[in-house]
Amino acid sequence: MSKGRSLAICLFSCSLAVTFAGCSGGRAFVRPNASDLILGKTTEQEVRQRMGDPPRQGTMVKNGETLTTLSYAYALAYPYVDDVKVRAMGFYFLRGVLAGYEFTSSFKEDKTRFDEGKVAQIRRGESKRDDIVVLLGQPTGLYSYPLIKERGAVGLVYFFIDSERHPFGATVKQSRKFLIVSCDNSGIVTDITYDSSEPK
Repeated sequence: MSKGRSLAICLFSCSLAVTFAGCSGGRAFVRPNASDLILGKTTEQEVRQRMGDPPRQGTMVKNGETLTTLSYAYALAYPYVDDVKVRAMGFYFLRGVLAGYEFTSSFKEDKTRFDEGKVAQIRRGESKRDDIVVLLGQPTGLYSYPLIKERGAVGLVYFFIDSERHPFGATVKQSRKFLIVSCDNSGIVTDITYDSSEPK
């Protein structure tokens, strides 16, 4: 299993900025259906029409290709409650066409928490895409090249951010878990990347 800096760093930074802004921030949004997000087909314009203009956008270089990034985030914290709810989604476009997306939420109705203890059960070259879904549930994002190394492969993305406000203060601490399981066109796992961080 490989480890590395998460591709979700721009989304993570966006949600962090929102929660540091105060008790709540960002614009509430509805997560699109996975059937409406087709890698290599859905356009940036279509996502903007559905989601509205993003609070944060930029570019990133991955495997020698420059991608456009759109990040949406919403955070909610109730007075005198330390738990901060965060919902965020990132999109990546290669030459105007969707190359990948990821979603995370700590809201009860669409929480993306997954059991990282089961990641060790995934076997490169043996496990299949259906096995991953049985083990961890449906992925909350998908990546294609150049977000993953292999052309023609698909990366199943599992992403969860947990946020907690320091008691009686505005400081927010966040932990995250981020997993990419790449599968070739026959559905066999070819690569596994897991990254996590805990609040300091």
